[in-house]
Amino acid sequence: MVVDQKRAHERILFDNFMISLSTESIPSQKTLYPKNIELDPKEHALIIEIKDDLKIMGFEIEDFGGNSIVVNGMPADATNQEPEQIIDKFLHEFLHGEIDAKTEVKVKVAQALAKASSISSNQNLAHEEMRELVDLLFACQNPNYSPFGKLIVSIIKTDEVEKRFN
Repeated sequence: MVVDQKRAHERILFDNFMISLSTESIPSQKTLYPKNIELDPKEHALIIEIKDDLKIMGFEIEDFGGNSIVVNGMPADATNQEPEQIIDKFLHEFLHGEIDAKTEVKVKVAQALAKASSISSNQNLAHEEMRELVDLLFACQNPNYSPFGKLIVSIIKTDEVEKRFN
């Protein structure tokens, strides 16, 4: 079995974000130092428009005036990325990603945040982290496909592996 760790993490985060949206609560972790982020006017308007949805998902964001925001808290299960990295990736995914424009805003926000917050494909994981990722993945309702419909798990038969090395 081969697991795409980025897609697996996207699925786990997406499912958690969707649960949070339905229960309207996700743990937020306060940042040690609030992070001021300068955005372009379109991005700033979008963040302010969906600020309440982002708050449900664990982001504590305030308008700082002009085109700036301040990030005071992040989702507790977000990776160790800096707030500006996640916000930048989120905005790019939300505005330019492979998300269908007809998707309702909350699902679109969850998809974009999952993609922006997930671990990278080339990040080395310890055995315990791999085991936890697989356990969390198979606890999801749809562990085979990412929130974007891409395959997460592929089963390769032993015969196929042996053929490749002979």
